[in-house]
Amino acid sequence: LDVPILRHMMDAQHARRETNDSWAKLFDGIEELKGKLISSNPLVIDYFLGQNPGLHEAGKFLIALTILESEFYSEKSDRDAQYININRNTDDKKTLFRENDDWCRYIVHQLTSGCQNGSDLLKNRVRFINFNYDISLESQIHRKLANMAQFKECATEFVTNERIMHVYGSVRPEIPEQIEMYHLLELQHDVPFGPLSGTRQSLDIHNVVLHKLLMAARDAAHHIRTIDPHDKGQNEGAITGARAALGNAKTVCFLGYGFDENNNHRLNLAEELRRPLNGDRRVFFTNKDDHNRINRRVSSILFEAPYRLEDDAPRAVYTLLPTGATSIVEKSCRDTYGALAYDFEFPSSG
Repeated sequence: LDVPILRHMMDAQHARRETNDSWAKLFDGIEELKGKLISSNPLVIDYFLGQNPGLHEAGKFLIALTILESEFYSEKSDRDAQYININRNTDDKKTLFRENDDWCRYIVHQLTSGCQNGSDLLKNRVRFINFNYDISLESQIHRKLANMAQFKECATEFVTNERIMHVYGSVRPEIPEQIEMYHLLELQHDVPFGPLSGTRQSLDIHNVVLHKLLMAARDAAHHIRTIDPHDKGQNEGAITGARAALGNAKTVCFLGYGFDENNNHRLNLAEELRRPLNGDRRVFFTNKDDHNRINRRVSSILFEAPYRLEDDAPRAVYTLLPTGATSIVEKSCRDTYGALAYDFEFPSSG
């Protein structure tokens, strides 16, 4: 729970406790959640919130707040076109963004290969099923396409029309033209204030920024489904669309997906990936460091047998479907960037 802006936010809040009951309740929940997280150290925050019904609002708020902070620094990194080093309340500078974080460049290269213009690009039937709450994927695809003269005019259309489906919602309904510079830490570089210390002007700026930040996070929290199993099945439209996309796809690629049992169940993953097709189906998945837990989950889904993809198995496994077609399953033991850069070779776009 070491969100850099949280300390400033909480210090300010304690110094002048809001009279508004809903805000007071929210901040009480944050304090309680922080203590429980430190004591419990849960593996999955979604399940932990499901086990603590009284902390749902605080948990969703903090998740949204953390995403908005990361969104800000990601936007700043792209805008400055350089690595961003910030002081995280320590004397050490930490690099937030590395060169090989930008795996999306390989996605865009695959999408645009063979396309002469925007009309060709829009014919691509690719769908993205996203379990993340942020909109960094569509933002990166949009930004890269918008900087290519051939595709600039269709960049916005390409990332809309349900092409990117957020199964559990997202902090923003669409890509903003510009990330608003409401971020509290950014002002620290220009305005000399600590927790409610400094000039009257700095305190006024502090209050304005804090208010904008709180309101933005609270609004974003309403758009995400973070409580498992209580609210994650409520986004039925996106879940149904994701199932259909999986069942009809001849090429399926899982990037950074942990094959969580509840997520698999909501997508009817085993049923959809075994659905008969007119032709072969190719399935790619990443399993960084080749964990056998993931191998067994994937093998059970695709082959109804848990040990077809153990760490000593071939990286590509072939099997016959009931239709007589072939299912080809390929694994990469690298991270997403490495898998796209060195391992996976997808069929031509279409």
